Amino acid sequence: MKLVDSLIPYNLMSLHPLMHASLLTTGLVLLGTNAETFYQIDGTVPQTEEYQEAFDFIAGKKKTLMNLAIQTHLICLICHWTFQILSHYEIKVMANIFLMVKMMFYFITTLRIQSAIDFEKGHEATDESQVMAWLTFEVLAFYLNIISMAAFIFIQSFAKFRSIRDRAGLAGDQRKNLDFLVYCKDDIFWWSCWFSQVALCILSLVFRNRVDIDI
Repeated sequence: MKLVDSLIPYNLMSLHPLMHASLLTTGLVLLGTNAETFYQIDGTVPQTEEYQEAFDFIAGKKKTLMNLAIQTHLICLICHWTFQILSHYEIKVMANIFLMVKMMFYFITTLRIQSAIDFEKGHEATDESQVMAWLTFEVLAFYLNIISMAAFIFIQSFAKFRSIRDRAGLAGDQRKNLDFLVYCKDDIFWWSCWFSQVALCILSLVFRNRVDIDI
């Protein structure tokens, strides 16, 4: 398999456009159905220096971060579609600029959300809120996507991989002539979806609240 240096690894790290679309749609549905309940945080924290990050989050930063996440997914989709159009018309330089904007915007936003919800003090007041759960999922989606790609590359190192297109007899000589990640980029998305769902199920079981309920 041919290996070349390209933007494809970083592009795959910034999520597939269908994943951005699903996160965008879900975020809008959560806000559109019952925003008051979604943003509700029953706990309180004192306005002191050690609790300042948690206090700012409860006071209004939660809405800023949620809006930032939604806007980022929308911008990533617009950049991806623009990249596809420009690539179709062989305008490579501008296409790669939009691809870089998409990747950098998503990476920076994810790191900003992660740093904003990672308090040293005040977790007990915010951890059970819906908005904190969703913002945590936004960050998890980024890291689970990276872990899934690492697992995919590790597995294919000792198990020969054939893409869906190759199995259907439509790949031609792509396996020999293309970068491996380019050759299997469409398949990686479906692998990442499956991997993320299984990982989230495992995490939900590991970190679930233990309650004494007879079922």
